[in-house]
Amino acid sequence: GMNFAKITVLQLDDKDRLKMYESGQLSGLALIAPFLSLETYRKYLSGIPQYQTTGIPVLDREDKSTGSANFNSLAYIDISRGYLSDAFYVVLRRPGAYLGGVLRAAVLYFQPASSQAFFKSNRRAAAAADRFCNLVLYGQPAAICGSREVPGFKERIELRRSVPGMGLFLAAAFLLSVCCGFRRVLNLRGSGTADPAAALTVAFLLFNILYVTLVGNLLELGENSRFRFMVDPCILVILALFLRRFTAWAEKPA
Repeated sequence: GMNFAKITVLQLDDKDRLKMYESGQLSGLALIAPFLSLETYRKYLSGIPQYQTTGIPVLDREDKSTGSANFNSLAYIDISRGYLSDAFYVVLRRPGAYLGGVLRAAVLYFQPASSQAFFKSNRRAAAAADRFCNLVLYGQPAAICGSREVPGFKERIELRRSVPGMGLFLAAAFLLSVCCGFRRVLNLRGSGTADPAAALTVAFLLFNILYVTLVGNLLELGENSRFRFMVDPCILVILALFLRRFTAWAEKPA
């Protein structure tokens, strides 16, 4: 619920959100960013349930030993459900806001995973290597002028700020791998002499790419490039199969 609220509720204009809250269409959660401490929710909302302790620290404690919020606390279950209810309402009544969120998510999906705000200190320590990879390997226009950081989920992610951070080579590799993957599966399936294991392997890789892409970009806005990073190996394997086939065709005698 908290993730889905980021791509739906938080994509509404602030005045629109406030108006919908005052009219009773959305709960008070619509005015508060998700993934905050329970103390923050108690400060601004009423009705945060108090759960009976279970004796299991990871479920009972509101904070981690580091002082940050413990999102495993049982109290977040009802909070998440509240966010989910608001998110579904926005999808049904303000579909344009949701579609705009999905478009922004797709743009973030093709940014280098190192651009996430979580990796700010790591990126600073390896600034030269990060910029080189983003420019040469990923084709990121923003790397020409320096590294570009993705806004956090508490900020409004604007397309004009996000598009220069896209990896153009990443987007091209994704599209090429999906097209080649589908074609290879269909060709292997239609060939009577083909190894069925090969078709199943490519189909498995393709399924993972599409599953992560659809689920990640339809339900979350902010951490999309981290999701894509997990299927980069699948994309590279399909591209390698394509390149091997292309070079074999090119080497054939005329």
